[in-house]
Amino acid sequence: MYVGITLACLAFLFYTPQISAALNASFGAVPPVVTVLIPYIFGCIGMLVWGRVADRELWDAMVNGKVLLLALNYFGIVAASLGMLYFIPQIIKGMGNFSNLQVGWLTMIPYICGGIGMVVWGRVSDAMNERRWNLLAACVLSTVGLVIAGLAMDGKLGSSWVALIGMSIAAMGFYGSKGPFFAMPPIFLSGTALAGGFAWINSIGN
Repeated sequence: MYVGITLACLAFLFYTPQISAALNASFGAVPPVVTVLIPYIFGCIGMLVWGRVADRELWDAMVNGKVLLLALNYFGIVAASLGMLYFIPQIIKGMGNFSNLQVGWLTMIPYICGGIGMVVWGRVSDAMNERRWNLLAACVLSTVGLVIAGLAMDGKLGSSWVALIGMSIAAMGFYGSKGPFFAMPPIFLSGTALAGGFAWINSIGN
């Protein structure tokens, strides 16, 4: 069944142009995001139906309050980190007359910080054998970084270089949160429920 759901979603992705044309012909101008979301919507429906009908553990995981809270948390992390991804090149362009190549090199700075944060925070979380407070601290750090970047871009806190520093701090929080975050579902799920929980969290988050 899971293989069937996967193949169906891949078929939707393959025939996206035809589906988009059919939707536009039937309903007028349909936003592209609607077409892109169709495979994910059908995949989620398929998982829900299959979990309800044939796999009780999967269903229990998908309606588990802790799993839904983690999915909501992950949605916030992904949404904020994608916003940062989109705006970093514009922020760097505002820092000076840089070429596209130079913008690319400077864009690496926050993600280098994020990579370091992910490794270090994961080791700290393991050493403490603690997940929830480490996840909270990482999310708070990323929020502080985004606030610094926003104030700097608005001219209330230094220059665009300060905004880049803020984005680097935010990246450390975003990527530092991943270790504690993905170590939490195995605490209260196992087997099929764990696999379904991870899939559900990623589906909602992304």
